[in-house]
Amino acid sequence: FLEKSRQLSIRKLFVVLGASSFAIYLTHYPILSIFTKAIQVTGIDSIIFRTIGMVLACIVTILIGCIVHFSIEKKITSTFRNHLIYKRA
Repeated sequence: FLEKSRQLSIRKLFVVLGASSFAIYLTHYPILSIFTKAIQVTGIDSIIFRTIGMVLACIVTILIGCIVHFSIEKKITSTFRNHLIYKRA
């Protein structure tokens, strides 16, 4: 309903996630590791607390991956693309 009324564009969201997938892949392990260690340090051994922590970690991982994609990966890719394009003599 929201997509048909043009209040929400799901397709654009999936395009952004797809474009950011490599950055998400590269950042997911360190971020999830930090969240796991933080949950262990708190000493709270509740399944609800761990579940909320991991869901939050996944959301943060996706956001940071998208930030890395737009702030670092796109710049590096365009720089290499501009320097590595074959130019005819």
